[in-house]
Amino acid sequence: MRAFIRFFCLSMLFSCNPHIRHAEVQVMGNCEMCRETIENALKIPGILKASWSPETRILEVDFNESVINLNDIRKKVADAGYDSDSLKAPLENYSRLHECCRYRENLP
Repeated sequence: MRAFIRFFCLSMLFSCNPHIRHAEVQVMGNCEMCRETIENALKIPGILKASWSPETRILEVDFNESVINLNDIRKKVADAGYDSDSLKAPLENYSRLHECCRYRENLP
């Protein structure tokens, strides 16, 4: 029932505000700790919902594009240390990740 109510409310929000957009972005990562870090990095103005799956490595995000754009979202993910489909995290940020969260081969 909660899922239906959430779906209904988001549907109403999307239909009332033409600036609300849904996107799916591939984001590298391994585990639940990655999920928490990625989702927490996106608790910022303009983002209504951010959900990342370790199984699919897909970030689903609902955002107000009059406040933030998809490239800015990818930048926030990279700042947290994670690579996305079109933006690689700086090595300095990636190196700060916990060992279990590191997905690049042959790097510390």
